[in-house]
Amino acid sequence: MLYFFFILFMVSGFIFGIIVFVWALKNGQFKDQQRARYLALDDDEDLPERQVSGSGRFQAVAVLGLLIFGLMAIAAVMVYAHLI
Repeated sequence: MLYFFFILFMVSGFIFGIIVFVWALKNGQFKDQQRARYLALDDDEDLPERQVSGSGRFQAVAVLGLLIFGLMAIAAVMVYAHLI
């Protein structure tokens, strides 16, 4: 019975990872690969300051919420495993 919860936990993490990857593809996170290789060499001094949009704040809060939910799920599985 204990293996069912670990398998469920791993499968849900895998599905969540696929959902996040598809979201990143749809939002163009991997669109400009040629520019990405030079980002470490760029100076940030000449770039103008960017404003964070409302959807950017929402996405940041959603990711933080999912992180907290994931940590709580890990803790619940660990507590359940120790109780059995």
